[in-house]
Amino acid sequence: MAGDEAAYVITFMAAAAFWRSPACWCWSSTPTPARLAAKFGWSFLITSTWDPVNDQFGALPFIYGTGSRRFLALLMGIPLGVGAAIFLAELAPPKVSDGLTF
Repeated sequence: MAGDEAAYVITFMAAAAFWRSPACWCWSSTPTPARLAAKFGWSFLITSTWDPVNDQFGALPFIYGTGSRRFLALLMGIPLGVGAAIFLAELAPPKVSDGLTF
């Protein structure tokens, strides 16, 4: 198998694994929101009360925390990725860029 064919197969397998994981997670967790809504109501998503003794739960702090961490990760990761790509494509010496590029 030539280098390009091997790279194509590896890239395809990685892409397939990338999409399979969230799809399986969504499929397996589909009944959960319906059960939560039936038991606690849809206010579960917009309240911040967490009182197990009185059976009151709110997921807003967890949802906000997850969203803010994602945003900060993208805020840091995108400039680093673009900067690395520009460096390798335009500024790096040929020895460095040939060893680190595909």
